[in-house]
Amino acid sequence: MKKYHFLHVMLIVALGMLPLLAACATPAPEVVEKVVTQVVKETVIVEGTPQVVEKEVTKIVEVEVEKVVTATPEPMKVIIGSYADIVQNLDPTVTTWNSDIMLFLNIYELLYRVNRDGSELLPSAAESYDVSDDLKEWTFHLRPDGKFSDGSPITAEDVVFSVERGLREESSWTWIWEDAGLVTVEAVDDYTVKFTLDKSFVPFLSYVSGYWASIFPKATLEARGEEDFFNLPVCSGPYMVKEFVQADHITLVRNPNGRIQGKVEEFEVRLIPDDNTRMLQLQAGDIDIGVNVPFSQIDSIDALPDVRVEKYPFAYTGIMYSNHAKPPLDDVNFRLALNYAIDREALIKAVFFGHVDFPTSFLPKGVTYWDATVPGFPYDLEKAKEYLAKSKYADGAEFEVWTTTTSATGPEVVTALQDMWQKLPGVKPEIVQYEPAVLREKRDEGEHWMWFGGFSSDVVDPDQISNWYITGWVKQYHNADISGVQPIIDAARVETDPVKREKLYSDVQHWAQDNALTINLYYSSNNWGMNEKIQGLWVDPVMGMRLEEVTVK
Repeated sequence: MKKYHFLHVMLIVALGMLPLLAACATPAPEVVEKVVTQVVKETVIVEGTPQVVEKEVTKIVEVEVEKVVTATPEPMKVIIGSYADIVQNLDPTVTTWNSDIMLFLNIYELLYRVNRDGSELLPSAAESYDVSDDLKEWTFHLRPDGKFSDGSPITAEDVVFSVERGLREESSWTWIWEDAGLVTVEAVDDYTVKFTLDKSFVPFLSYVSGYWASIFPKATLEARGEEDFFNLPVCSGPYMVKEFVQADHITLVRNPNGRIQGKVEEFEVRLIPDDNTRMLQLQAGDIDIGVNVPFSQIDSIDALPDVRVEKYPFAYTGIMYSNHAKPPLDDVNFRLALNYAIDREALIKAVFFGHVDFPTSFLPKGVTYWDATVPGFPYDLEKAKEYLAKSKYADGAEFEVWTTTTSATGPEVVTALQDMWQKLPGVKPEIVQYEPAVLREKRDEGEHWMWFGGFSSDVVDPDQISNWYITGWVKQYHNADISGVQPIIDAARVETDPVKREKLYSDVQHWAQDNALTINLYYSSNNWGMNEKIQGLWVDPVMGMRLEEVTVK
């Protein structure tokens, strides 16, 4: 047998370049010792002879290799640029701002919720309901597996507590429960809630589907107190609040106990009230979604290679809010003159670049019973002059027209209106621009004549927007004489015959037209810009931003 002795070892090892894998951060290479089995060639002397030969052998050796470790990816985050300067409040009972509403439907549960296109109401925290024949008793059956973000169950006691919070004096929505004729709300058992009304009330299911009926954990809110709780609330929707920095941003993360699980782990909603700044950040890639693309920028933003503009159906009317308590707006003929003096078609082309529709009824298009027979105010300068001559201010009058400094559209709108109204003899509107917070403060003090804004419906039934705008919360700003329409609204909310109910809401809309309740300017879609990688986002007609459906390519 031949024996072999080592003279030297020549390793023939080819170590290839290991590929580097991209991640959220480049990982530092890690050097490790690794035991490997390799084929080597050894030069040996055959024992008992002078012969030198090379022989391949398999042996175990230790070598040092560089191992590149792929970092664990950071949780996926999508950044949204909101048009708001502040979050008014994370308590849905004390705010009416759309910029807040679009957050609520992601963090709070409701008994029922509007579907994607606003055509029907679907079970949410409740799985079903029963209603008495006279529409005075509504009983909701909660899902037994519903939970808040802290893992505690959603119970009937929580629903009762949440509704009763909406009835307190500080609530912006006390009137909505009072208008519904709510007498009592009680927990029949842990998962059954019963509402008793003092009248038949047709739109009640829509009312419990409004964001003001959001559900909170009674024990936790009482223990922490109002201020502390709503700075970082315990949530019940698909997402929950991780961080809230007023006037800067709010961060939402997926709620592990949510009935619906979102696909994206985290959303950061940045407050960027200046329209131009928000759009520049969208173009630069600093934000992924830009809410409310200015009409003047829709075409240019949509033409960018990596950005698109989505137009969502929206029950929204753009208007000039007018104060009927302040001369010369206290005269119906003067208000009619202002309406007929507006060339809305020219306004739509020049300021809105054709991206809005001519308005007729004050009721937003898309709301149930919107009436196509309401004519609106087609441009007619001669008719406008006739109404001016019939008014108390036949020689003209001065008044202020307000807008905010942060709006890209507002200054253009009020400037166009000023030019049109100055064609009426002696009419001299003065444009005033305020920071949003200053405008709100002066408006709340009743100092306004009119300001540029708009409103949308929060539910699919016309009762809520009719009452909110005419007889409810906005009445403190328009101060109109509603004695002629209040009985019609009262009759419509208890009428069970759909044909008769539709006629009543037609009468409401024609009353608003005849009395020039508003200065309607346009109907609008919801125009949001977003990076092409963002897929699946849907905003329903009542401003429900459905973050749970978002994916990222």
